[in-house]
Amino acid sequence: MSLVLLSLLLSACASTPDSSDNAKAAPPSAFSRLEKKPDWYLQQLAQADASYRFTWELLAARSLIAAGDLQQASAISQQLAKEAFTPRQKDEQRLVAALLLQRQGKVEPALDLLTKVDKRPLAADAMAVYYSLQASLLSQTDTPLNA
Repeated sequence: MSLVLLSLLLSACASTPDSSDNAKAAPPSAFSRLEKKPDWYLQQLAQADASYRFTWELLAARSLIAAGDLQQASAISQQLAKEAFTPRQKDEQRLVAALLLQRQGKVEPALDLLTKVDKRPLAADAMAVYYSLQASLLSQTDTPLNA
């Protein structure tokens, strides 16, 4: 009987995820659907492994933009600009910056920034955000037919 109880206890302990492992888990895609509130993404960013930090920053910035906290989103966007080293990271940062500009009502600067994004290295969900943003911005200009 004690052997059975001991094995149940050990199996329960083995199946319980460690909270530190969750913090170091791979983040979702940077342009996937935002399913949490900004505080959750900021918490994940604070606990993130260095290898995942950039993606968590993108997610946090996007969630802050969606929530309307443009000041904090702008601060993260500026940090992303400093940390973007690869062409893909630079294009992802530009895409987030364009989202921020759109939310600030700066249509023309956002469109100008989008023209600097190389779509080739972007993931499929980032491409969807790119085209959705481009269509939204173009519909706000004098040439809505281009949208």
